[in-house]
Amino acid sequence: ASNLKISDVMNPKPHTLKEGDKIIGSSLFMKEEKVRALAVTNLFGGLIGLVTLREIIDALTGESNKLLIKDAMIKEKDIISVSCETSVDEAIEIMTKNKFNCLPVVNKWKVFSGFVTETDLFRGLFKFVQIPDDFYFERFGVSAV
Repeated sequence: ASNLKISDVMNPKPHTLKEGDKIIGSSLFMKEEKVRALAVTNLFGGLIGLVTLREIIDALTGESNKLLIKDAMIKEKDIISVSCETSVDEAIEIMTKNKFNCLPVVNKWKVFSGFVTETDLFRGLFKFVQIPDDFYFERFGVSAV
């Protein structure tokens, strides 16, 4: 598992937003699709911002009139991202240290390639964990078969 790269576990086709998208529409999309973060990209696919549930909640409940994604997004200069070649171990360290639930993945030109989430990392690592056949019986009194 220590040889896993982000490209092995990431979601390579996430939905993205544009700066002019409306917050209300984006929040409805996030609710319906059960996503916690969306990347904001420019015309060339470059990552210019990030919107998480926290920004959406702040925009919808705050006193300011934030109607557009550009008003609520985390700006590119404040985003920590990883590349497809980043090790899973390094991504876990970054996410744990910063209390993130996901990281945007970009290429060397800062073009958005996808997200890696806690769930992606868990599923990716789980593929390499060998669980003994009798684990479920010993632990829960049930058979794995």
